[in-house]
Amino acid sequence: MNGFEGYMIKVGEKVFPNRFISFSTWSSAPDQRTDQDSYTDGNGELQRNILPHKRTKCTFQTPQGLHLADKIEMQSFFNRDDTELTYWNDETNSYETGKFYMVDPQFPINRVVEAGTESDIIYNAISIEIIEY
Repeated sequence: MNGFEGYMIKVGEKVFPNRFISFSTWSSAPDQRTDQDSYTDGNGELQRNILPHKRTKCTFQTPQGLHLADKIEMQSFFNRDDTELTYWNDETNSYETGKFYMVDPQFPINRVVEAGTESDIIYNAISIEIIEY
């Protein structure tokens, strides 16, 4: 058994629906190292001070054609400034949990449907980028 449970991210205890992820755009950069005060010494060799905390970044686009109600549901999963996220880590091949923030998203509109109380907005793909603190 590989431990994969069928989802890419979970926010708190709620699984983020795969229908909001265009998988051909999914990308993760797990366990990125962070340096502090690294320098090049007198011999030209890099002396790294790698910190123990590692960061992960996950990026994806939503499918083209989300309706306004779908976009609102997708947005409800994230607190843009502080979200506890469980994500599939392709480096460890397991789920990991961390605190993340969302890069300011843009919401490109494909078209507006004018139909009185049934009016709607149809969106182009929305890019989502979430980065671990």
